[in-house]
Amino acid sequence: MLRFRSLTLSHVAGVRHAHVDFPDSGVMVVHGPNEVGKSTLLRAIRLLLEDTPTSSRKREVKALKDVSADEPTTISAELTVGEIRLRLTKAFNKGSGRCELQVTDPRTESLTGREASDRFAEIMRREVDTDLLEALTVEQGESLDQLAAAGIGPLERALTGGAADPVGPEGPDGTGSAGTVTGADVGVSDGNGTAALIARISAERARYYTPGGKPSKELKAARDEHAAALTEHDSASSAYRQAQSLISDLERLRAEKKAVAEQEPQARLEAKAAAVDLEQGREQQRQLDTYRAAVTRARQQLELAEQRLQVRDDRVAELAEAVAARDAAVAGAAAATEAAEDEQRQEARLREDLAVARRRARTTTAFARYLDAVARRATVEKDAEALRAQRTEAGGVAGRIEDVRDQLSRNVVTAEVAAEVHRAEAELTRARGVRDASATVVEVSGAPGRVFHVDGDEHRLDDTPEVLRVTARHELRIGDVTVSITPARSSDEAAGGSDPADDVDRAAAQLQSALAAAGVGTLDALGRAAEERRGLDESLAELRIALSHATGGFTLDDLDRKIGDKDEELRVAFADVSSARESLDREDPEGEVDLPDEESARREDLLARVDACEADIDRIREDLDRLARTGAVAVLSGRVEERKRTEDKVTALTTALGKARDDYGDAHLRDAVADARHDLDKATDALSELAGDPDTPAIDLAVLEGLAAGADARVERLRERADRIGHEMSRANGALGEHSGVAERLESVAARLKRAERTAERVGRQARAADALYLAVQAARDDARRRYEAPYRSSVESLARTLYGRAVSVEFDEDLRISRRILDATALDAAQLSGGAREQLAILSRLAVADIVGRGEGVPVVIDDALGFSDTSRIHRMNVVLSQLATTNQVIVLTCDPARFDSVPGATVTSMAELRQ
Repeated sequence: MLRFRSLTLSHVAGVRHAHVDFPDSGVMVVHGPNEVGKSTLLRAIRLLLEDTPTSSRKREVKALKDVSADEPTTISAELTVGEIRLRLTKAFNKGSGRCELQVTDPRTESLTGREASDRFAEIMRREVDTDLLEALTVEQGESLDQLAAAGIGPLERALTGGAADPVGPEGPDGTGSAGTVTGADVGVSDGNGTAALIARISAERARYYTPGGKPSKELKAARDEHAAALTEHDSASSAYRQAQSLISDLERLRAEKKAVAEQEPQARLEAKAAAVDLEQGREQQRQLDTYRAAVTRARQQLELAEQRLQVRDDRVAELAEAVAARDAAVAGAAAATEAAEDEQRQEARLREDLAVARRRARTTTAFARYLDAVARRATVEKDAEALRAQRTEAGGVAGRIEDVRDQLSRNVVTAEVAAEVHRAEAELTRARGVRDASATVVEVSGAPGRVFHVDGDEHRLDDTPEVLRVTARHELRIGDVTVSITPARSSDEAAGGSDPADDVDRAAAQLQSALAAAGVGTLDALGRAAEERRGLDESLAELRIALSHATGGFTLDDLDRKIGDKDEELRVAFADVSSARESLDREDPEGEVDLPDEESARREDLLARVDACEADIDRIREDLDRLARTGAVAVLSGRVEERKRTEDKVTALTTALGKARDDYGDAHLRDAVADARHDLDKATDALSELAGDPDTPAIDLAVLEGLAAGADARVERLRERADRIGHEMSRANGALGEHSGVAERLESVAARLKRAERTAERVGRQARAADALYLAVQAARDDARRRYEAPYRSSVESLARTLYGRAVSVEFDEDLRISRRILDATALDAAQLSGGAREQLAILSRLAVADIVGRGEGVPVVIDDALGFSDTSRIHRMNVVLSQLATTNQVIVLTCDPARFDSVPGATVTSMAELRQ
């Protein structure tokens, strides 16, 4: 049985947040326009109930990811599953998801992570038939699909009164699969042992096949053994062939090594001869290089002597040109001096006027800057006072936050600590249950005062019998009689299991340790401390919000820095005022420039004055530019510079030429040229004589070096080849050693292959026989299924009479899917019906299943955006059907048109807009 009490979504697809509370029974209608999130509720429910890891990257998880925010996809629901009341929360996020399970009834449990997922999956498997849950859900776009009711376990149990299941397939262990029951499950057995026989037939087939007909267990093991033997035989054959190949390789390598050893002495002799030829060629080349170097040196000496003589001639000519240029420059400088003196007198007068205009402009500008600095100082003073007031308010809130933090530091009962205590409590409860379930109860009675011993410890009887719960082997001695008591689980202890009584003691110690770690002595004290910590956490959150408002989103350190910055800014403002005042006094120390009073001065008037001064400055500069363009002073400067430059050049050239002649006279340079030419002719003749000797052959060192290198390379390659062959022979010998015994192994695996072939053939015959018998029994059971079709048909037709207002008959196919409807003596196949009629029958068949199953194994009926093909009259009658069913069932309707379901009496109606608030 499954009932929804509430559902909460956070960041699921396009739904940022939604919460809905469900009535325990009745019709719940959730309406809203398309794409507002109705179908998202259904997909979220399915994902929550499935055993999907919260860190999964499956397509159905990605489909519900909120792409507009980087937040986990969180789904939480309060459920009643069978007799268990719980709250399940799953936050899906790749790599960091979480799962939390809180069980409130019949006993408290608190689990997280994989333990929570496994525990919820266990509860669902035990209490809820997933086939029924899927069958009673009409998803958007699937409302025309007819329900195949065959194989729904709760329906079959309800139709057969809880007797042996005549329909469902057996599980591989013969005890029934999920969604079906056997006679053994419900305690039913006939006199002929039919249920036991069917279970044995199913178990025999399960030895060889899975429920889907695939090989398993003994058949799969026999086939796997045959395949493994065949693979090992192939491996042994391959190893034998490799050993033969290695023997052939060794023979080839020995022959190759002998050939290399025979070639190596001759190669060494050839390398030595090539080295001698190369050294002789190098000696001859060195002699030629010596003569060529002598020619080169003589040619360089001649070029140097000729260059020195040419430099001397060039200097003499350059000095003559410099003397002529100097004389012309002296004459030009005298003429330019007279014109420049008149131009300088006019320029001095204009520059005096320019200085006056510039002082008026600078003084007025300095006065405007002074007034700006005074205004800036006033603004900064006001801002600094506001910041100090804000810091005072924020400091008070921060003090209250520190008080709350101090209280939190003294309360150590965090959610993790509380969860650890609850886990210890659950483990103690579990250990006690295991101890009580596995203990052997021994009752000892007798006359009061009678003494007996248990494992040597004395016990004395009183008026009531003494009850012993034995969880391990004990000896009971009464008088001379000794009785050894071994509980049923002693075999587990022999295998290394622990004593349940010891487990209880350990669990109790762990609970006390967890309570001590939490700083409390009892579970009630733990709850009070946890509640106190939650209150402190809420107060801390509120104070942090208040602090954020007080600081405007900044930290106290930020405010202190801002106040410091503002104080520094104020200091700078005061300094700027002083600096502006000093600048003004420097520009007009005598107060000669007429300025307005500070109170009446306007920035616009001061700027206008500055503009007027700038206009006067521009006019004076234009006059100076016109005067400068006359060029008298510039020409004079150029003439003077040219005169000086030519005089300096004449002096420098005269000095340099005199110094050079002191070192080497002109005649000495000409004699040096003649001597160098004579030395070059002599060296050239010597070189020609050596190169033209017919007894000296032409030398090609590149060829000789190539021959010597080739001979050395041949010797090295022969040595490398010998080493490589030696390594290959070692590897081949080692590999051959690893293949020792391959012939014997091949013979052994061949025998194993023959045995595996015989076993596979024998098990295959047995499997085929078991399968044939199972199929024959299944055919007989299918015949039995048709006998309980009548109650289901009766329920569907009863609901149809309410819908159509008159008698209706239906027919089913072999899967109990509605295949035909007979109305007013007209029979139509389901495929021939209109879309509205097919949709109505599809919903009726699901409601009939829910009505038959009822509260015992019932699950919610979910209808997503259906009845869109139905007329108004049929819709109103369908609302009556829903109201009748809702007295004992939970019905959830998702629709874009609330008018379709507005005539359901007692229905709870809400919109997606309300759920998302």
